[in-house]
Amino acid sequence: MAADPKFEPQSTIPQDWVFSTSCPVCGCASLSIKRLVSGPDELVCESCGTCFEVAQDGRHVHLVSFPPGLPGETVKGWSLPDQMRAEMRKSIRRVEDGRVVRSVGLPKPVATEDLVLRARKLYSLGNSRERVRGILEGIPGATPTQVEQALAEIGAHEQGRRAALFWIAIALMLILVVLIGLTVALGMRQQALSTPQPQQTGLPSSILSLVGSNSGLLNLPQVKVTRHEANGKKSACPSQPSNAAHLFGGEEGKWSITAFGWTFFSSKAETLYLPEGMSGEYPVFKENPVWERVAGPATLENVIYLNISCGGPK
Repeated sequence: MAADPKFEPQSTIPQDWVFSTSCPVCGCASLSIKRLVSGPDELVCESCGTCFEVAQDGRHVHLVSFPPGLPGETVKGWSLPDQMRAEMRKSIRRVEDGRVVRSVGLPKPVATEDLVLRARKLYSLGNSRERVRGILEGIPGATPTQVEQALAEIGAHEQGRRAALFWIAIALMLILVVLIGLTVALGMRQQALSTPQPQQTGLPSSILSLVGSNSGLLNLPQVKVTRHEANGKKSACPSQPSNAAHLFGGEEGKWSITAFGWTFFSSKAETLYLPEGMSGEYPVFKENPVWERVAGPATLENVIYLNISCGGPK
């Protein structure tokens, strides 16, 4: 292969040329630039150690140094990497009938483990599966069986990597769901803690509900009790809500009959009268609401809830 005067080496090789060519000997795409002060730059194959110059067209190459055992006349001058590899294959002959047909040095066998490692490295550099196959097949001493084994290892390695990425994604999703659940739970707990709640379990549900939905009740004026002197005049227990409203005060619809007497419930404070011979109890709204008892006769102001026992104090 004679030198072609049309080609001149590129003095300074651009960095992106590293990814646009391959080693003219083994076909590996893992190359690096060797900067020289006294001559043009060279590309170095990280796989077989071959050094070569690149023409100014960025396509043709010229070998500077190469592994031993290659046919010398095929590595002279400028050529395309694929053509140079093809010429090298044609020049290599085996020993026939006990004599060397062409003494070029037969390629040494390549260990399968080394081929697998090289295949993984090529694949990690972004080479396609077919590209890796072509590079491996161009390595002197590599057998087709070894190439298939190396490609199978790449497939198994890739499947394992994808499976690991899948389970990592699932784990991240589960962590995200747990974090969202904790955030919602903490928010609900904080809201519950910030809402004033009565702590006296003896209060009726209507009062508990009213206090829980209207914290302003805690700021209402306390029930004012004005006791009167007993005169012996006792009143009969009313039998109808209208009679209860007439005797005790308040609106008819706010009175409910009970087993012991009557219950008054209103959303606004009112003034009621407790006759002689009867007793009552009302809630005192503090941080912890409690019951307060009173015996008649008495007038109660600022009342929203009152239990009246017609039979007197229990």
